Amino acid sequence: MKGLLIGGATVLSIILGFWPGGTSRPKPTWWRMLTIASMLALFVLALGIPTAGSFKIGAAVAQSRENAYFPIRAIVESVETGAVTMRDRMGDVQRVTLTGAAATEGAKKGEDVVLDMRFDHAGGFVAERVVASEPIFTLPLIPGLEERARNLYFHVPTAWIAQLAWFVALFYAFIYLRKRRLEDDARAATAAALGALFCILATTTGAVWAKFNWGTFWNWDPRQTSIFIVLVIYGAYFALRSALEGEDQRARISSIYLVLLAVPVIFFMFVFPRMSESLHPGSLQDVKAGNIGPVLSPREEDLDPIKQVLFALGFFSWAMLFFWMLNVGVRAQLAELRLRRRRIEHEERLQTEALEATTA
Repeated sequence: MKGLLIGGATVLSIILGFWPGGTSRPKPTWWRMLTIASMLALFVLALGIPTAGSFKIGAAVAQSRENAYFPIRAIVESVETGAVTMRDRMGDVQRVTLTGAAATEGAKKGEDVVLDMRFDHAGGFVAERVVASEPIFTLPLIPGLEERARNLYFHVPTAWIAQLAWFVALFYAFIYLRKRRLEDDARAATAAALGALFCILATTTGAVWAKFNWGTFWNWDPRQTSIFIVLVIYGAYFALRSALEGEDQRARISSIYLVLLAVPVIFFMFVFPRMSESLHPGSLQDVKAGNIGPVLSPREEDLDPIKQVLFALGFFSWAMLFFWMLNVGVRAQLAELRLRRRRIEHEERLQTEALEATTA
């Protein structure tokens, strides 16, 4: 099911990215509305669905941090004065003391509720406020990540789009070298520019993640090192283009650059991070355990079903946004190319007329 959701969403976004109209014709209204709706849905769901865990996970969070607060989802078994007895989805039953807003709002017997709690070693679980009542869905509480896990639905897809953009640029570079059309070079350059942009977004969101989970924005983790190298390769591509003046020469050499750097980019994107010990999922220690990362792993249990849906939506919406930006960028590049050609033709016509007038 996980492969069908995430893989299907990814393939569908790529198909819709090139259809209808390819990269050089305006996308229809329904296509743009679908992109906007999917992005809005991702933000609303990824940021709006409450996080909740079990009593066991909450206790693990409390052990890692003093006076830590954590959301627990459970069903109210019985109600007492200032306290409730609750049973979580794992079947664990605990007596929870209600204080603050939780005591004011209260809870009803049989109610499925998410409470923000802390663990008092003297008195057990203490609930401070009601997060949600009868929630339809909840995100799993991950010790060490907790609410920061929401960054996954932005960091992982942007990193994936940075890789997708390189392959799109490589695809059009191959086409240019075969057919020598400047339009294909414009498509390759636009895709590479967007790849650099998404690479920066992935680096930024990853740095924020690292600061709150590892204590520093940058520590040269293998994943951080690999994406930095890919970003340098992107930068070198545009430095090369800016150093060449002739259109044909610029297009030819930059296309060759994309082709020659395909193997190093693939190595640093997919191979190098899995050859080294890392705090990132899918690193060497995970590969040895038979897990290539929770998103790519074929095992269903490696991702919560709600996270599977959100990742699928994340890949789809970010890819659609990329192709929309690619479409707009390519059309702008092609319009500039046509304008430049007309200007050159106009200047040549004026020179020809001047030469004919001089000869006459």
